[in-house]
Amino acid sequence: MKYDKSIWTPIAVMVAAIAIVTATLCLTDMSFSNSYDISIGQKWNYGQLVATRQFDATYTGEAADSIRRQVTSAFVPKAKVDAEALDETLKAHPDVSKPVGEALRKLYTAGIADDNLAAAIAADFVTRVSIMGKDGIYQPVNVATLVSRHTAVQHLASTFDLQPEQAAALVKPNVAIDTVNNRQLLETEIDNALFIKQVAENDVIIEDDDVITPVTYHVLVSYYHKKRSDFEQLASKRWQVMIGKVLMVVLLMLMFNIYLFAMRPNFLRDTKRHIFLQMLLALAIVLAIYAITHAHNYRYVIPLALVPILVTVFFDSRTAFASLLTLVLTTSLVVGDRSQYVITQLIGGWMAIVSMQELTRRSQLVRCAGIAFIGYTLAYIALTMMRGFDMTLLFSRGFFTGNENHIFELTVIKYFAVNCVTLSFSYVAIYVIERMFGFTSMATLVELTDINTPLMRELSEKCQGTFQHSLQVATLASEAALAVGANVQLVRAGALYHDIGKINNPAFFTENQRGVNPHDALVPEQSASIVISHVSEGVKLARGANLPKIIIDMILQHHGHGRAKFFYNKAINDAKPGTVIDPTPYTYPGPNPETREAAILMMADACEAAFKSLPDSSDKAIRDMVERIIDGQKADGMFDDAPVTLRDIKTIKNVIVERLRSFAIPRVQYIEAKTEPKADTQTVDSPTATPS
Repeated sequence: MKYDKSIWTPIAVMVAAIAIVTATLCLTDMSFSNSYDISIGQKWNYGQLVATRQFDATYTGEAADSIRRQVTSAFVPKAKVDAEALDETLKAHPDVSKPVGEALRKLYTAGIADDNLAAAIAADFVTRVSIMGKDGIYQPVNVATLVSRHTAVQHLASTFDLQPEQAAALVKPNVAIDTVNNRQLLETEIDNALFIKQVAENDVIIEDDDVITPVTYHVLVSYYHKKRSDFEQLASKRWQVMIGKVLMVVLLMLMFNIYLFAMRPNFLRDTKRHIFLQMLLALAIVLAIYAITHAHNYRYVIPLALVPILVTVFFDSRTAFASLLTLVLTTSLVVGDRSQYVITQLIGGWMAIVSMQELTRRSQLVRCAGIAFIGYTLAYIALTMMRGFDMTLLFSRGFFTGNENHIFELTVIKYFAVNCVTLSFSYVAIYVIERMFGFTSMATLVELTDINTPLMRELSEKCQGTFQHSLQVATLASEAALAVGANVQLVRAGALYHDIGKINNPAFFTENQRGVNPHDALVPEQSASIVISHVSEGVKLARGANLPKIIIDMILQHHGHGRAKFFYNKAINDAKPGTVIDPTPYTYPGPNPETREAAILMMADACEAAFKSLPDSSDKAIRDMVERIIDGQKADGMFDDAPVTLRDIKTIKNVIVERLRSFAIPRVQYIEAKTEPKADTQTVDSPTATPS
């Protein structure tokens, strides 16, 4: 694993993550319900609230929309009547006959609607209008009594044998909707219907622990909207709030990075891991903030625990909890019931982390989701009881029907269930991350240790000796990894695949030879080239089988920059006196181990191979052999790039010695039974025979 030595890279990544989260917070348009939990039926737990200024309380939200619809549907539009229309028509046409004049008088008295009003009547948009009577009071009139101008013209033309043009000249609409006044009147009626009361400055809006009624809910929302309106008029306070948001995000994200610097510096040096951690956290915060601010009631549906689960799978549980803490505290900046939200999310996420530890089976995700659900639910019930919910109502009819007088919301439990069902499918996210970032989960490593994989089957068929060697190295290395707290599954998988390159030339490796040694016909340099090539050949096979990069790295590093010493020494011995042998053709390409797991594999591989050629399998001989090999590797600088300590090396030596001792324990020799004389048939078959 290559580390980035520059300090500027992790700083740049951290700044980018902070900028993303900060921009999201500053651009978020928060509503009152995101500042306080004011759900109807909940208790007000924020102390006595006193109005800091006078305001008019009105109905809001869906209630206001319903009232607007009701007032609008019941509103009777007012119409203007042109009382001079008939006189003006008769004056303009003095030659009109008396019968025609009488007909016109009846039409104008009934009311001739203008084209706009007539179209509204025909479409049933208007069924009644209010017309001012002689007493100056508006009276509702059924529009059925009105006639359209077109109808009036047709009536005159057909009744008095007039030309349409003549009839049209005599008909002038005298009833029309007063559009301007009606709009103002409708708005006034709506405002009056929405008005609840006027709250004066210093009036108590709600007392602590009071249950929020529907009316109180709308008063609270109206108060917030008024305060928000006042706030938006003060640019200086807006900047103050934005600066506060930025400062809080910087503090929280900085604390997470301080944790990485102090406890996990290798994550900071590994650019890919650091970018993944920071961007995962930033993306989760951004999505959660967006979801919460646009659908506050669904704040518990968001699977925040997915982030610590992913961090646990690909990193460790401590880093997972640090990410959970940062995520929950940052997103709590946009929720109203902050204490309940933080406590519930932390407990649910914490239980998810504890239940995961190592993901070795898909079923663990289902168990993890179930445990997280229990954590969420118990935390919510405990907090609800603290707020005074009467648990005797738990199974009452009101509870299940969502009675607004109760403060225990069954819907929240359903949200938890949806949340945890989503968590149980996080295997998809794990798979995507493995493919995108090249990380390897514990479940993948467990799958790789199955000896029935195509590569393992091919190794066991073509290289039986190498296969047995790999199994024994896997046993040694995994025991050593367990003792020093390294990744056991990674070491086991790496050990099984570290020598797969020998598949192409099995006979050139001692463990696969059966009497004939093909190296006898080659010069040392040729033999060394073939032996060393098993590393590069193994990498090709691993890439062809789509093995994870971390396994490929272990194949490359299990010999490091070591030498094929047998052939190098043979070349020296065969050379003429004074000849200098170039060590390059006898040196493995490396690199040296860069992780504890690769270093453990190198030690176990060398010790297991040497053990097979050890003539003396006494405890002392095994101890001396292990000490000589590992100390030689350390002296050659093989472990300089790996984070292994002297204590780790000592522990690994002891474990390898103990395991090799168990390999050397001789079995009890089985004894063949002597041939027994045939039994006397008469005696065996005799019913009077006595069994011995």
